[in-house]
Amino acid sequence: MKKLLAILAACTLTVPMFAAVGCGEDKEDDNKKSDTLNLLDGLWGVNEDEESPYVISQSRGEPMTVTYEKAGSQWQYFKHNMGIYEAAEFAGLKTLVIEGTFTTSSNDPRVTLAFEYVGDLAKQEVHFTMDNADGRYEWDISSLNIDKASRMLVFLEGNNATGSGTFKADKFEITKNDIDEKYNIVKTGPEVEVNTITATNKTANAGWYDNGDGVYTITKTGTDFKVDYDKKSSEWAIMKALVTGAAIDDFNSVKLTVQGTAGTELMVKPFDKVERRFILTGGVDDIIVDISGVADVDYTTQLPIFIFVATGTKDVKGTFTIKNLEFTMDEIPAPEKEVNEITATNTAVTGWYAHREGDYKLSVNNDGSLKATKTAAEMFNGLDVDVKGEALKTMKVFKVVVNGDFKNFKVECGNLLEAVEIRDKKGDVEINCKLKDLSAVDCTQPFTIRMFFNWDAENNGNGMSYTIKSAAFSSVYEEVNTVTADNKTANAGWYDKSPNGAYTITEGENGFVVNYDKKGEQYANMQAFVTGAALGDMKTVKITVKGTAGTTISLKPFDTCETKFTLTGGEDVFVVDISGVTGKDFASKLPVILFVDIDKAESTGTLTIMNLEFSTEAKA
Repeated sequence: MKKLLAILAACTLTVPMFAAVGCGEDKEDDNKKSDTLNLLDGLWGVNEDEESPYVISQSRGEPMTVTYEKAGSQWQYFKHNMGIYEAAEFAGLKTLVIEGTFTTSSNDPRVTLAFEYVGDLAKQEVHFTMDNADGRYEWDISSLNIDKASRMLVFLEGNNATGSGTFKADKFEITKNDIDEKYNIVKTGPEVEVNTITATNKTANAGWYDNGDGVYTITKTGTDFKVDYDKKSSEWAIMKALVTGAAIDDFNSVKLTVQGTAGTELMVKPFDKVERRFILTGGVDDIIVDISGVADVDYTTQLPIFIFVATGTKDVKGTFTIKNLEFTMDEIPAPEKEVNEITATNTAVTGWYAHREGDYKLSVNNDGSLKATKTAAEMFNGLDVDVKGEALKTMKVFKVVVNGDFKNFKVECGNLLEAVEIRDKKGDVEINCKLKDLSAVDCTQPFTIRMFFNWDAENNGNGMSYTIKSAAFSSVYEEVNTVTADNKTANAGWYDKSPNGAYTITEGENGFVVNYDKKGEQYANMQAFVTGAALGDMKTVKITVKGTAGTTISLKPFDTCETKFTLTGGEDVFVVDISGVTGKDFASKLPVILFVDIDKAESTGTLTIMNLEFSTEAKA
């Protein structure tokens, strides 16, 4: 019989509370008088928030069998409603007992039990492994305040997003008996050191521990912590340290100083709220996470700082060293100036810099976007970025998404782009600059793209901040169909929106010919864009299409009113009612989305979109 893994974690998984509703009327009064609370009482259910992989077979008071087959979600659970019991029923109860077996296809028989509480009490969680032979497992829960528990959650193979298995419990109960050492003991582990942060003590580099996956072995050497990891099947295994202190609210960032193998990805996630991914350089790296936007956190409680290594990847081994963790007022520095080498697969643009040194203060947000604050009142002070590469000749458009309050905003590069200027916009602004004919241009030499902000605003926009959310080239120009009272046709600019290239779209004699191969991507879609105030007067949108009989298409104008149709094999005309659409800014760019065989992950074939048009006539 395998010995249980000794793990304790104050888990921070966010799981909705389950209300105690009237399902306790059929409890027997004898339960209140018993030395045992039998949890095989028929009050088990599954996670109702998404399709559950768990199938529970049980009659009240009888052994329970749970079978499952996961399909992409790690932390799905089944549950027991503890809120139906009265507090008196828990008096003197101290040991949770499970007798049963657990068999898995992945040979990773890991069980996670978690008690969730009403109010401010933190979730209490334990991880252990079970044999595929009959065994008895005992957990001392005398310190867990289970009389205040709202429900108990059970996760099977929480490490894994796929897999199948069978969990059997011949006994699942809480007793007044002490732990019996001859059985498999589920241990709650040692006390964890908590870092108390004050105005003068900003360091939190103590008490690092594995969260229960058995992935991280942490050894203190002087002031450093050496971390050896072996992820095996644990794609999202975490280690953490705990912090507390009202002074945390006075800092705007967390800085982790770490050294490890170049190319290793670490993700740091303070308070389970904000996160930043970082690729180690091989030297000593500072990973700075902006916490200035964190809200609704009680810093006087114990809060985690999570570290993930190689997120979403299993079967990875390695070592890194934590040299320090501290709270600071630092901002994530902007990357150094660089020349972006554009290729067919590398189209993103980074490395913006001030055209005139000192005109902008630059820093990086947690999500990788760039914050630029104007620090000079110069009229035409701009931000520059450099690009090169023969692949530019295959690109059609340079797309920039910037957030700010703009009286005016301009992007230009005289020998590369057609300049675009916008005025009087606020919020997220997308600019699409068409590329010029580069067939006779040497694209191995750098081009400099420049952006100007608010040059005729008050004080030329000095002190204003802007966020560059993305900048990238694309080989697809998203033509926007302008719908008017006289021009209701919108059958132009169809493009593939799927990440795996599911749709190949070419303009043919009778419309757009679409060859599709979904390659396992169920919700792969293609889109066209529309704009125009006249859209507010439209009642229907009509698509004319021809394709193989039995094929389905789903049309979703403005990302709403999704309607599915089945092709007949001839020329089909389908109509979608949009008369009830409200709350859309029809003057902006809006998508018309089309899915082929939305119910299937694998589908191949050809269809032709012959026309797409709007109408003021109501659907018949």
